Amino acid sequence: MLGVGLGLAGCLSQTHWASEQSLVGASEAPATTRSELERRRSEGLAATSPDSEALGDYLVYLWQFDWEHRAYLDRVDAGESPKLPESLSGYDRATYTREALDAWASVRPASLPSSGDRLTLARMDFRATLLERGCLDSKPAFGPLLVLRAELLEPPSVVLELAMLATECAEAPEDVLEDACVTAAGLIQGMPEPEYDDLDGDMWPDPSLRVRFAESCGPQMAEEDKAIVASFWSGAEPWFAEHHPEEHRAWREEQARLAELARQREEARRQAQAEADAAAAAAAAAAPSSSGGSASAGSSRVTVNLYNNCPNTVKLFFGDNPGFSSGTSTSLSSNTSTNYYMDAGDLMWITEGGKGVSSYSASSNVSLQITSSCTGFAPR
Repeated sequence: MLGVGLGLAGCLSQTHWASEQSLVGASEAPATTRSELERRRSEGLAATSPDSEALGDYLVYLWQFDWEHRAYLDRVDAGESPKLPESLSGYDRATYTREALDAWASVRPASLPSSGDRLTLARMDFRATLLERGCLDSKPAFGPLLVLRAELLEPPSVVLELAMLATECAEAPEDVLEDACVTAAGLIQGMPEPEYDDLDGDMWPDPSLRVRFAESCGPQMAEEDKAIVASFWSGAEPWFAEHHPEEHRAWREEQARLAELARQREEARRQAQAEADAAAAAAAAAAPSSSGGSASAGSSRVTVNLYNNCPNTVKLFFGDNPGFSSGTSTSLSSNTSTNYYMDAGDLMWITEGGKGVSSYSASSNVSLQITSSCTGFAPR
């Protein structure tokens, strides 16, 4: 399947979008500094084009600075007189916000730019909206980013913008993404359904923008969009078989081979688990009933149910360190789930190119998912 996957919501719900530390409140040490704010302010306000990284970076940093000091700033706006930290000395929220928005307005193109520049325009519009108008108005502003991301052949990341929006709204990323997907779906409503054309020479028919967009929203898809995606792929394989019969036959044989390997691996896992359970039961039966001491053999065995929410097959490694220690390698296909039986403390890794991308340490029976970004684990 040619799903494009947003790679957005999985591991951000409890993670700071910039520092990769837990989200901090105003009473904790902020990640921003006044000196860095002023440096970026100087560079950003000197920007002369809408694709200027300096202006875009300043909008992000100014929003973060404002958010980290919001408890103080809201009290100032309410007419109270809190004792301000030194970092807020001379800082006026309205002035800094207005000059940043004016800078963007002065360079924003009056007409719609080429497709390559529309993402920059949508990204900057979203950041400006978030800075000026907060959560509710920013959810619709995130919608065009989703459509553009589905439209481009090499989808860029919008994880930063999603994390900012989730933080501003004090909601889980998957929740704000669901709202944004509804808005974005309205932008492409009424688009023609896909035609089965072999436009890129890969033998599978190309999905339309509407299909790619629906797939990119993943679990947030509306029922109508799910039906559109299902309809496309139910017709895609017969089209493939009709137009490229030899290649389709080879593809089907490969799919059957992979399915058989998966079945064999699952059977081996079940057998190993059954043997472990039997050994644990035997050890428990043999242990003195009054011991009350250490746990019986096998008591640390846990089950990890893992679902792959990534649009691609993900490679996994069970062991201490991928590439540097012995262990077991396997893979999990997109939109599938399976149980892995591990000992407490064992590590499970997502790998890419033989290197570890993210790890999970088993501790108890749990249901997890590989995030849609294909790079992390999250509760399911």
